[in-house]
Amino acid sequence: MQKSTEDSGGEIHPDEIWELFNNHYLKKGKVLSLENFTIEKQKGRETFKAHIDYFGKEIAVSGEGDGVLGAFVEGLKSAINLDFEIMEYGEHALGQGADAEAVTYIQIRCEGRRYSGVAISKDIIASSLDAFMGAASQMLNEQQAAA
Repeated sequence: MQKSTEDSGGEIHPDEIWELFNNHYLKKGKVLSLENFTIEKQKGRETFKAHIDYFGKEIAVSGEGDGVLGAFVEGLKSAINLDFEIMEYGEHALGQGADAEAVTYIQIRCEGRRYSGVAISKDIIASSLDAFMGAASQMLNEQQAAA
């Protein structure tokens, strides 16, 4: 936002703010994408199994955790040898009713740097997973560029 405001030499309109946000968080190319997944819950633990696209290569992910996101994150850390932690997580409805869209915000930290992801979906699980993959994609893109 700051750069766009400075480049324009003045204020930017709400439509432009939305477009900048949308392009940076929602439309930006992701190097991680979820192809399919299954969730099982037994004895208070979630088991998450999935196939993801990782830099164009399909890999299997399997993990366990106290919740769906935790199980996915643990499986992904193991599958592609990532080392990070989730620092912030938030979600809220964008409307009323059971079919309202939800927006999820996630921030992860790796090697002292923070990466943020945002997703919008009517499915709160999909929104959480997609927001996480957005943050992880930022991290992976930066790591790949530095290599």
